[in-house]
Amino acid sequence: MRPASLAALSADELARAERLRSSSHRHRFLAGRAYLRLMLGRHLGLDPARVALASGAHDKPRLEIAAHSPRLSFNFAHSENVALLGLTMMRAIGVDLELVRPLADRVAVQRTVFAKREIAEIDALPASRRLDAFFATWVCKEAVVKLTGTGLGQDLRAFEVAADPDRSPRLTHSRVTEISHETMELWRVPILGGGWAAAAIYRDGDGLPATFRMIDDRDRPSD
Repeated sequence: MRPASLAALSADELARAERLRSSSHRHRFLAGRAYLRLMLGRHLGLDPARVALASGAHDKPRLEIAAHSPRLSFNFAHSENVALLGLTMMRAIGVDLELVRPLADRVAVQRTVFAKREIAEIDALPASRRLDAFFATWVCKEAVVKLTGTGLGQDLRAFEVAADPDRSPRLTHSRVTEISHETMELWRVPILGGGWAAAAIYRDGDGLPATFRMIDDRDRPSD
């Protein structure tokens, strides 16, 4: 990263990066935070260094309401060298991003985080598509719990999404009152490099679409 990008980061962000043991993890954290500040600064009309960020539930970054308008909401996710920033006005958003990668214990993992119908839908696909379907399902469920703010403390088997990547990722069943197709809208898109991105927002009847921009290391801040 260039010095100008580091200059925009807070002392707390720099300290958090230093606590990461892997140099690649440190780089990704710093690059992600620099990009986050750059984009939020553009929307708020501020220098990136003046964007006041705080940690919310489950260490989720949020804007300091006392310092900024509460109209702008955001959520950030990254996987390897790819990042996703979701920005919305007047409503919360949750996003997630995963690159498809080998997962030796996929079958065991999905038993702990996917509902029986989701597992059955994945297992009904050709073997060559099941790993892709696993990650396509995972990003939707993670986006939902990032929207609600419950994080992985929420039993992910308590709500279901369409697991087949070729289907619309709508919520199909739920035992959680605030998580349903009637209250939330989901998006899921494939990303370059082989992976999936998802976003969840609460419905509010205005019909306005969300706009997403995906970046990787080649598109990180240059100053």
